[in-house]
Amino acid sequence: MANTTYYGFFQDNSNGTIPGNSNLYQTNDIYKGIVNIKFANGSINPLRGSTIVAGTFEMEAVNANGQIIKITDGRFDIAWP
Repeated sequence: MANTTYYGFFQDNSNGTIPGNSNLYQTNDIYKGIVNIKFANGSINPLRGSTIVAGTFEMEAVNANGQIIKITDGRFDIAWP
């Protein structure tokens, strides 16, 4: 399977702040990440009911102030009806 480049965002509201540029982190050509899909129950199709996708990720991202965030052991489980 070929590698494909996607850019993403991470919003840090852990301290209860109002969303803004200082807590919006994004990936780019320098700060990158990896997403591994570990489980998908059938077709990843939003029209199909009870779809579940799970996996892991790691990334480096930067905000508008040049602050860098590193996530080294991210995990996600996404379900939609």
